[in-house]
Amino acid sequence: MKCLASILFFLICWGIAPTATAGGIDDLILMTEEFPPYNFNVDGRAVGSSVDLMVLILQRMGAQQTREDIRILPWARSYRMLLERKNTVLFAYDKNVTGWLIKEEGLDPEDFESVFLLAKGEHYFGFNRQTPDALVQAMQKTLDEIKAEGLFHKIITTYMN
Repeated sequence: MKCLASILFFLICWGIAPTATAGGIDDLILMTEEFPPYNFNVDGRAVGSSVDLMVLILQRMGAQQTREDIRILPWARSYRMLLERKNTVLFAYDKNVTGWLIKEEGLDPEDFESVFLLAKGEHYFGFNRQTPDALVQAMQKTLDEIKAEGLFHKIITTYMN
């Protein structure tokens, strides 16, 4: 038992112990597509109003992930990953276009639900169904706080001009 305690102490001191964040914000695979002005690539870097919003959410939640962790992928590939891989997030997408594309892929739109609202009737953040509800709720709470502070509107309109 002393040996186990010594090993655990060593791991904690060196910062390599397993953390309690399994399924946490830093475990998310963040994906988007080229969809200006919401998400797009400038010199290999993800930018846009949805990207800036995601980055602010990550910062507010104390995540280690940054803008550099956001992958810009073709929509079909990222959507397939969203369906198949736990802890994936696809943002921002148009729900109406997505419904049509889901049908084009031969999938049932009823198998999906919107869980993270960016702007009513516009674009969404989609999470894999296996993403912990507590994490999705924490991100929604953070988004609600950002909206209450007026930062949401500021971020969204930054790229509209």
